[in-house]
Amino acid sequence: PQQAAPIQTVAVTVPFRSLGQWNAIRAQLLSVQGVAQVDVTTIASGGARIRLGFTSDFGELKQSLAVVGMKLVDIKGAWVLQPL
Repeated sequence: PQQAAPIQTVAVTVPFRSLGQWNAIRAQLLSVQGVAQVDVTTIASGGARIRLGFTSDFGELKQSLAVVGMKLVDIKGAWVLQPL
C-alpha cells in the first residue's frame, strides 16, 4: 500500500470578527486540498492561533489556499491567514 504523505505543521494566526466567521474559515480551511488538520492552540474574541497540518509542500499549500480566496502573510515572522 502507498504510504500516506507525512503531515507537516505550521503555526498560523487566524483573525476573525465573530464565532460564525471563525466556523466558516475553519470549514473552508478543512476543504483545502492538502490540508490534513486544523488544531486550535488558543482562541479569543478577535482570532485564533492554530497549527495547520498539511501534506503538500508549503508552496502548494499557499496555492491551494489561493483557490479558496485565502493567503498566508508573514507578519514579523509569524504567519497570518488573510483573505485574498
